[in-house]
Amino acid sequence: MRSFKPENLRTLMVVLVIAFCLVAAAIAVAQSQSYPPAPFSGISTHNSVLASGLHQHSFYNATDTLTVNAGEVLFCYIYLDPANLPSEVMLQWHTVEGWEHRAYWGADLISFGPGTRIHMGPIPVAGEWVRLEVPASFVNLENKIVDGMAYTLFDGQAAWDRAGKSAAPSTYFMAATPHSATAGSAITVNWSAPDGHPALDWVGIFPIGAASGSFISWQYTGPLTAGTMTFTAPTAGQYEFRYFLNDRYAHVAVNRITVTVTPTPTPAPSPSPTATPSPTATPSPLPSPSPTPSATPTPSPSPSPCNRLPNGKCRKN
Repeated sequence: MRSFKPENLRTLMVVLVIAFCLVAAAIAVAQSQSYPPAPFSGISTHNSVLASGLHQHSFYNATDTLTVNAGEVLFCYIYLDPANLPSEVMLQWHTVEGWEHRAYWGADLISFGPGTRIHMGPIPVAGEWVRLEVPASFVNLENKIVDGMAYTLFDGQAAWDRAGKSAAPSTYFMAATPHSATAGSAITVNWSAPDGHPALDWVGIFPIGAASGSFISWQYTGPLTAGTMTFTAPTAGQYEFRYFLNDRYAHVAVNRITVTVTPTPTPAPSPSPTATPSPTATPSPLPSPSPTPSATPTPSPSPSPCNRLPNGKCRKN
């Protein structure tokens, strides 16, 4: 019977351990990215169908409502299918006023609520449960009663779990509207910060990737925990808003909001007016001709007799 040398046994053990670790890691990755996932909380999830373009499911006029107080944050858990990633995720809340309370992540492809939908950042990470959060003030839901929600995707599919509200935020939020603006137009930035944050926190607009000192314009937040600011869209290009702490250049870990600025359309030049032709002079009237005196007619001679042709005409002799 053939035997292994001790050094060969050690090599075999190392190979087996490595193989076991690789298999375990592969199983863990497969489990973490499987779809549909195990529920985040409770015993079940509600899932979007796999579809191209806009698709959603919703409810409204519920009797078990949600009262949203000032300063609170709305949340919902989502799990994106890594193999069928949506281009856009949107949450909508319904009140007696209707559906005009919307926030979205990713591309701006869903046209609901023009001028009222709030862009909260990039598409969430796929293959794991992610908590989406939106300050109630951003979507005009402070001191409102929510009786419905819509779970909306563009492309792909997702699983959804618990949704509700939480107390005042423990982190920083920022959103810019509109997501695409014309140079020189107004951009509204909503921001929210934890209670007691420094009054010298500030928000600036930067070209993407620019150094922290290379802002285009900026504003202090003041001591409030939430507010809005208005910026003027710069020249055409890609920009982002950043939230900084206490008058320093250390920005907080929040989603940066990219604003695509389109150039102001140049109006077409007005056509030169066509010269009005000068009026043609009215010709002078010709003088009326003098009447010609009538001549006394000379009496015609009596016709000569003729021979009639077969056609009835007369042939003179």
